[in-house]
Amino acid sequence: MSQLAFEFSTPRHDSWKTPLEESAALEASDDMLRNVDQPVLDLAAIPPAIRAFCENVAARIPAPIEYVVSSVLCVLGAAIGTRCGIAVKKNDPWTIVPNLWCLCVGEPSSGKSPCMSAAVSPYQKLEQELLSASSEVPRLTTNDATGEKLVEILSQAPGGILVVRDEITGLFATFYRNGREGERQLYLQGWNGLDSYYLERIARGSNMVERLCISVIGTIQPALLQTYLGQKTQQDGLAQRFLLMAFPEFRPRGFADVGEDTSAKATYQRVLRWLCTYDYSSHCPTGEIPYLRTSDDAFALYREWWLSNEAACADPKVATFLQKHTRLVPALALIDHLSTFAAIDFTELLPPVSAESMQRAIKLADYYASTVQKVLRCCSEPTSQSSNYDPLLQRIESGILNGFTVREVAKLNLAGYRFTSAIETQLQRFVDCGVLRVEQTRGPGRPTQRYYRQEQH
Repeated sequence: MSQLAFEFSTPRHDSWKTPLEESAALEASDDMLRNVDQPVLDLAAIPPAIRAFCENVAARIPAPIEYVVSSVLCVLGAAIGTRCGIAVKKNDPWTIVPNLWCLCVGEPSSGKSPCMSAAVSPYQKLEQELLSASSEVPRLTTNDATGEKLVEILSQAPGGILVVRDEITGLFATFYRNGREGERQLYLQGWNGLDSYYLERIARGSNMVERLCISVIGTIQPALLQTYLGQKTQQDGLAQRFLLMAFPEFRPRGFADVGEDTSAKATYQRVLRWLCTYDYSSHCPTGEIPYLRTSDDAFALYREWWLSNEAACADPKVATFLQKHTRLVPALALIDHLSTFAAIDFTELLPPVSAESMQRAIKLADYYASTVQKVLRCCSEPTSQSSNYDPLLQRIESGILNGFTVREVAKLNLAGYRFTSAIETQLQRFVDCGVLRVEQTRGPGRPTQRYYRQEQH
């Protein structure tokens, strides 16, 4: 048991605003956020096996450690996938798998993308190594697959897949594009991790996924939260599925010249490989999937936390988010528990999930619960501004503008849209959100981009 000792170191398109209105809204949002307690991550809650790696990455970039920890937890959960679950209750056979959705929220240049990359890159490198060694090894990650291609990949990847999207608004936008509306439901179902899925097409035949298990990781700017994670995405549970939301307070990054902790990185790589390749069926009780039970003390901690979480759910604004944390806590406990044994290449019979792992999982969940309040504040509907005040959107929705160019908008001299750069930026946002589609027309000169209103809007 001495080997296990670790050192603890401490679119809604109706919400678009003109650039001027958006600037005012962001200032008001900043004022509101100053009155909200900033979520604080307890470093002692980070799984010991990957704590040094997270601290080193955050120090080298430099960036808030919350981005690194959230990204690493998501990757570790994807590495486990459906290979092993956790049955957290004593009598109920309810089993969950630890595929998680992670969202790093921050302003441009806040360091969220480098942190995510530091967590994902070793996993993608492992995928390349495994694929080069054998053509029969399943895929581990993907970046930009259509729904049909994703189902095809998953039909040959029983452990699940990690979808990596740096600017995740691109993924959200695909859910509103013609012919791809069904992908939203695919992702919603894939969050559960254990459902079977059948895709049948006349031209392509049938594809069956035994366990539709999708992990998601991406980044987003605070100003876009309301558009992509506002009331509409909360109605079908899309927003609530992002259980790992890192939204640290913006602070100057400063200058850093810190060496890479190669030992910590090697441990992280070793953990990923073990989680992906370990033969769980030989060491875990078997059901539909291999799974671990919890120790008596871990179960007691979970039950106590469950009751306190139910009390917090009395607030309807956060209830739909916190109720899904009943899945987050056991998932984090399993990740913590397995990564501890993965770090030492454990080969003996795996014990039940420990109370220590459950305790750290609960501390992490406390952080993510506090982040929900901050995200909801950014997603709240404006009280004094409405899309009815956006002269460009008014003309698009009324049909006055359809098949138009940037130059034609500029000639209208609309408030907030007097500069070409502002027009182009807002039109691209409308395209991303699915309000508009863009086509290139060719004439005697340079190609011209024309914007058309999407039929579903």
